[in-house]
Amino acid sequence: MKRTMKKLTLLTMAFALTLGINSLYAEQGLGRDPHMMGPGGNGAGHWMTMDHELLNQVGLTADQKAKIDALNSEHQKSVIKQQADMKILRVDLRTEMDKDTIDMTKIGELADKISKGQAELTKMKIMHAAQVESIMTKEQRTKLEQLRAERRQTMMERSKNKSGRARPMKEKE
Repeated sequence: MKRTMKKLTLLTMAFALTLGINSLYAEQGLGRDPHMMGPGGNGAGHWMTMDHELLNQVGLTADQKAKIDALNSEHQKSVIKQQADMKILRVDLRTEMDKDTIDMTKIGELADKISKGQAELTKMKIMHAAQVESIMTKEQRTKLEQLRAERRQTMMERSKNKSGRARPMKEKE
């Protein structure tokens, strides 16, 4: 009995952690990492928004823009499908957890599927970013990385100012 309770407690904690991480990803939009690129818009796959304006600054040709737009469209569709599948798995998991008799094997299987789905989303983002960058020239990629570094620096400075550390003092005139 004690062993079953320990397993149930551990599994519940793992489940809560998995849901927490997945909720975090969902709230943030698919990981707004400045190194990742994806389609703009709200909800699924809006992590391109951050780099979209940067891409406009690297001097893409009309042909490159068209290819990237096509990649973004296909990627967004894939992300939406993957997220929908994961939502269904989460509903199944909640349903299983709400039953009077909890099937630990079934819960473990569902948790594994959710984890694999999250890993697939990460892989999709990385592959998409690589595909987009493969369309650009070496000079454009170098310029993009420079712009990203500048943006990261600006964001770090803003973050420091918000946290109360290293905030410049305003002088009264």
